[in-house]
Amino acid sequence: MTAMRQHPPIVVGVDGSPTSGPALRWAIREAATRGVPIQLVSAWNPSYDIDTLGLATRVVEDHCRSILDAARDVIADADQSIEVTNKTYIGPATTALVDASHHADSVVVGSRGRRTLPALLLGATSLEVPAHAACPAVVVRERADAHSGRIVVGVDGTPRSNEAVAYAFAFASVHNVNLTVLHAFQVEYVEGVISKVTAEESNARLAQQELALTSETVAGWGEKYPDVHVEMVTVRDHPVGALVAASTTSDLLVLGGRRRGRIGGALLGSVGHGVLHDAHCPVAVVRSQATRA
Repeated sequence: MTAMRQHPPIVVGVDGSPTSGPALRWAIREAATRGVPIQLVSAWNPSYDIDTLGLATRVVEDHCRSILDAARDVIADADQSIEVTNKTYIGPATTALVDASHHADSVVVGSRGRRTLPALLLGATSLEVPAHAACPAVVVRERADAHSGRIVVGVDGTPRSNEAVAYAFAFASVHNVNLTVLHAFQVEYVEGVISKVTAEESNARLAQQELALTSETVAGWGEKYPDVHVEMVTVRDHPVGALVAASTTSDLLVLGGRRRGRIGGALLGSVGHGVLHDAHCPVAVVRSQATRA
């Protein structure tokens, strides 16, 4: 008899820092709810000259092993039914997690605490993993234990929203939470152009058009997931501002990803980059198959 193929694991990056704790707890809840295994990944970068720090390679490896053992204990205390594997990676954490994402259900990372400069609100790993992961990537901030009973998916009417919407419906169904489909849009005015309709009429017409676009994006998913209560919201606002505002009362934000450049910010797009920096809840970035690399 052929053995059943095991479900790909939820990969979690652990480094012993305070910000990796919420990421691990989020992954535990997800694994327990869906019956999915967890793979713990701890990495150390040999590009640093550990000899000058008075350390031996074995000491560093033992430190990574102790971090993994502590994480396994946390999982066992939470739910002993969760199957756990672990891996120590010699190299940058981003490379380790992106490599693991090719054989993962999803990859979960923490974020580092806020700093004075806006550019330092997140660590490099928290930005680069969602930009390059071959599966959905979830960035978990410290506020990961709130339970509002709803998640939000941002849509923009382009194909890159499709897989994010699919992920959001599946997540809402499994976790028995409500789903808000949020589409934010802005109006660009052209100097010297005089409209033949009033501003009120123009705004109402535009709102109807944008709502129709949102409805088209989710068409069919409600039939596939009839148990999910869906609310469609269209707002005239910058997408980052609208999504960050929604994150204050959400358990999860779901975004689509794109690929336009070499650096993480360009790969994520300005909206994804801005939301990851300022969101108050975990953010799942779901890049389309066509843009994963």
